[in-house]
Amino acid sequence: ANPFDFFARAVGFGNYVFSDWLFLGFSTLFLSGIALVFSKDKRKHLFLWTIVLIMFLQLPRDPLAVKSIAHWLNVLTNPFHFLVRVPHMTSLLLPFFFLPLIALGLKAMWDLVCLKNHVAIYINRLYIGGGLLAAALFLYIFYSTGHGLMSEVIIKPLLFGALIGVVYALFFMKSIWIRVLSFLLKYRLKLIVSCVIGFLVIDLTLLSIYIKDDNWSNVRVFPGEINTLDDSELIIPIYQNPKILAFREYYRANANELISRDPRAPKPYVIRNPEYHADGKSQEPGEVSWYRLNSRGSVYGLFYQFNHIGRFLFPASIYHPRPSIFKGLESDEKAIDYLKHDEQLIYSAKTRITDTGNPDLANPAILNRNVVYIDSPEVNSQTEFPTEFNRVALEGPVNLGKATSGQELAGVDIYFDTIEGHYDKLALFAIDESNNILTQTFLEKKEFRKTSLLKQFIFSKPILIKKDQSVNLVLSPTKGSASIFKIKQSKSDKKYIYFEKSTPSPRIRDFRFSISNGQKRLIGSYTEYSFKLPDTFPTYASSTVFTKDQYKMTLILGDHNFQPAQGKLVRPYTFDVQNIQTGMLTILLPQNHKLSEDTLTLSYTFPSKILNIWKNEHDNFGFDYSASTDGWLVIHYPFDKKWRLSIDGNPVNIYKANKYFIGAPIEKGEHKILLEYWPESWLRELISLTIILTLVAFFSLIFIGIKSENSHDPMTESI
Repeated sequence: ANPFDFFARAVGFGNYVFSDWLFLGFSTLFLSGIALVFSKDKRKHLFLWTIVLIMFLQLPRDPLAVKSIAHWLNVLTNPFHFLVRVPHMTSLLLPFFFLPLIALGLKAMWDLVCLKNHVAIYINRLYIGGGLLAAALFLYIFYSTGHGLMSEVIIKPLLFGALIGVVYALFFMKSIWIRVLSFLLKYRLKLIVSCVIGFLVIDLTLLSIYIKDDNWSNVRVFPGEINTLDDSELIIPIYQNPKILAFREYYRANANELISRDPRAPKPYVIRNPEYHADGKSQEPGEVSWYRLNSRGSVYGLFYQFNHIGRFLFPASIYHPRPSIFKGLESDEKAIDYLKHDEQLIYSAKTRITDTGNPDLANPAILNRNVVYIDSPEVNSQTEFPTEFNRVALEGPVNLGKATSGQELAGVDIYFDTIEGHYDKLALFAIDESNNILTQTFLEKKEFRKTSLLKQFIFSKPILIKKDQSVNLVLSPTKGSASIFKIKQSKSDKKYIYFEKSTPSPRIRDFRFSISNGQKRLIGSYTEYSFKLPDTFPTYASSTVFTKDQYKMTLILGDHNFQPAQGKLVRPYTFDVQNIQTGMLTILLPQNHKLSEDTLTLSYTFPSKILNIWKNEHDNFGFDYSASTDGWLVIHYPFDKKWRLSIDGNPVNIYKANKYFIGAPIEKGEHKILLEYWPESWLRELISLTIILTLVAFFSLIFIGIKSENSHDPMTESI
C-alpha cells in the first residue's frame, strides 16, 4: 500500500483492492481532522504520529532514502524488528488508532457549536479548518478517480454544494457571524445530531457498496475441476487440532494444491467470485481452479507439516516468504521433479556423492532416494559406496549376485564407469534356481553417455522374494542373439555397483471399536458416533485429506469403506481421527443406516522406518529411526546452519543434501534423533520476557490512570 494513496483509498468505496488501504469513510477523516485542528488535547499527537509511522512503513526499504525514516525508527526502537518480514498487516490497526481521534473530534465539534470551553479548543483556527476542509472537498470532487457508480453521481454534487457553502462562509464570515451565532444557539443540538446521523447514513451506505465489491469476502462455493477430476459433493472443512501437531510422513510437492483420497474422483472446489477474475480464461465453475484464484500458501493450514515444500514451488511474495536456501526453487525443474517423485519427508540412502557444484537431481538413483548428493568441502570428494556392495569387472554377461530374500524387488540402480561398446541395449534379468526368468528389463543404448553415471533398471513386474527363495540378478549387453559389451581399458579395472530397490514391509495395526460403545449424537439426518482411541494408538497421528498420509488410515464397517476427513464431519461414511477432539475417533452415519455389523476396524499404517515420534514442534523434532544400513539420513527441511542434529544424544554435523535439504551420516541400527532449530538462542526467553513486560506495562498504565483520575475527583477534593 502506498501512503500517498491513503486519503483516496480511505474514501474510495468503489474500487476494493486486497492488501490496499481499508475504507474508513468521510466521517472518520472529517472528525479526525477537527480533532487535529481544534482540539488542545496533546494526546492526539500520540495517535497521529503512530498512524503516520504505520503509513510510511509501507514504503520500500531504501536505507539512503529520506522516505525510509519510518524503517529506521523501526530498526532502532523495535528489538524484534528482524522477526517482521513486512509491516503490511499493521495497516489493519489504523481504524483503532483513528477511534481516539474521532472521539476528540466529536468533543471539539460540540465545544465549537456550543461556543463554550474555549480552554479545550483553538477557536481562532476556524479559518484554517475551513480552508483545509475546502481544499479536501475540492481535491476529492475534481481529482479523485471515478468508477462510474451511481453513488458517485449522488455523492459528488452533494459535496460540491458543501464546498460552495464552506467557501462562502470563509469569504463572508464577518458579515454572517452574528446570524451564525444565533442559528447555532437556537439549533445546535439538532445540528449536531443531524450532522452525525447524516455522516453515518452516508458512510454506512458507502460501506455497503464497498463490502459488496469486496471479492475476498464475497466467496462463491461450487464444484471445481483440477487435473480433469471432479467431485460435486466434496466438502472439506479443514481443521487441525492445535493440541497435537500431527506428524506427516509425506510432504506436499504438487503445484495443484489439494489432493484427494481417491485419485479417480474427489477434487477440491472453493472458488472466488469469477466476475472478479477477468483473466481471459473460462469462468465456468468446472474450469476454474483453486490455483488460479486463491492464495496458494494458505491451503495447507498454519502448521509446518502442511506448509513445507509445496508452497515453495511458487515465486516468493510478502505473504509467502521462504528460507533463503529455497531461492530459485520454483524455477528449478529438476528439483521439482525430484520433490514430486517420492514425497517422503525423511529417508536414508546407502550411497553419497560429493558435489559442490550444481548436482543433477534428475538422476534416477537420486530420484529413487538410493543416492544422496552432499555439498560440502569437508567430505571426501570421491564417490563413496558402502563396502558391502559387490564390485566386479564387467565383460559380457555377469551374475550380479543374489537378491535379498524377504524383500520386494522392484528394480536395480547400477553405477557405470566410462563405457563404450557395440550394443543395442543392456538387459537385466531376475532368474530363479531353475534358470527361469522371473522378471526382466532393458535400457536402450541412447540412455548412456560416455561418462560415469548411475542408471536405473525398473522391472516390468516387481517380484516378492520368499525367505527360502534364491534369485540371481544377471546383467547382459545384447545385440540380436550376440552379447557384445566392452569396457574402455585403463590402468585399473572398471567397476560397477548394484543395489536393490526394495520396499520395506509395511507395519500395519488394526484397532477395533464396538458401535454400541460409542457416544451417539443426532445431527440433522445423520448420526455421529465418537470412540475413545486406545492408549496404544500413536498420539502423533491424525486423519488428513492432504498428502499421501491420507492413505495410511482406513476405516471399515461391514461393507462400507469410510473416507477420511480433517475436522467437522459433514458427509455420511466419513471419519475423523484426533482433529475434532484429542484421543477420539469420530464417524458419521445416515440415520437410516442398518447396523448389520457392530464392529468398526480402523487400520493404521505406521511409518516404515520411523518407529516413534516423541517430540513434534515447529522447531524441535524428535523421533526414533531404524536405518537398514550405514549411509546418510536426509530430512526434507530447508538447510540452515542454525539447525542442530543429535543422534543418540551425540551432536552430528549436518550438510546440505540434494542442493536444498539437511543430510547427516547415520549408522545401521535404531537411533534416537533430535533436530532442533537454533537451540542456543535466547530468542524464546526474550519473547517471553517481552510478553511479560508488555502485560506489566499495560496494567501499570491502567493503575496509574485510575489513580490519577481519583486524585482529581471533585468529591474527594471538596472533602
